[in-house]
Amino acid sequence: MDLKRLYQESELGWALIGWYDFPGTSRVLIAGQYSAACVALMQQIFQQVEFYECGRDYPAFAFDAVLVFGEMRSREECISFLVQVSHGNWLQPHGVLLWAADNRLGARFLCGDSRLDPQGDCYTRQEWQDIFQLAELTQPRFHYVMPGWHFPRNIYTDDYLPAENSLSRMDFIYVCPENIIRSEQDLVKDGIKNGIFPAIVNSFLMEWSRTITKDQQAMYVDLTADKGHKASALICYMNRKVCKKPLFPKGSVAAIYKNGERL
Repeated sequence: MDLKRLYQESELGWALIGWYDFPGTSRVLIAGQYSAACVALMQQIFQQVEFYECGRDYPAFAFDAVLVFGEMRSREECISFLVQVSHGNWLQPHGVLLWAADNRLGARFLCGDSRLDPQGDCYTRQEWQDIFQLAELTQPRFHYVMPGWHFPRNIYTDDYLPAENSLSRMDFIYVCPENIIRSEQDLVKDGIKNGIFPAIVNSFLMEWSRTITKDQQAMYVDLTADKGHKASALICYMNRKVCKKPLFPKGSVAAIYKNGERL
């Protein structure tokens, strides 16, 4: 399976951000390795979508959200970007930065797999914390994405980490399956048992905002993005409530439950 082509040409990657309740009128700046199919969908949904250009000076308070897909070319470029977002006041006061990135110590990579489309270095959770600190930002909230940010299925947080018996709900897919030297499922199970799942999760989704409170943040998200626009669904656990709803804007609750009955 050509995962790079699948990511570019399908809307499966929409699941990474489709669950998020974006603030305001959703004027969005996007950067990184976004897929063409997802960009087309974003342009239908958001009021305004702009593409990041290095060196461009954006006006203050121009965006409700800044979305970064994947790594930048260097640690210094990551820091510089964060400084511009924060000190340049690109975001509205209620705005949010979401940054998806592979984890250098991700279980999939420790088992021998390659990254899908590397454009630069990837970092551990501690290294990302250092990057935000050097940019003089408060620490982001980490979401832990499995099997990875290109094709997310489960999104955990420190408030809701996986249990050993939840592994059956995890997907394990590979860029180079012929290079896998051990069971990723066993490694993840060991990580859960020993309390180091956040250190070996395959990808992070980092959330940074000046104003979002804890009761506005999701604790866990379960995503099904391969059932078409009408039947694809998400289950979100937030503020002690569980909500099941369509993943795509034109989704149908009736179609979701009809698909569930067929399963």
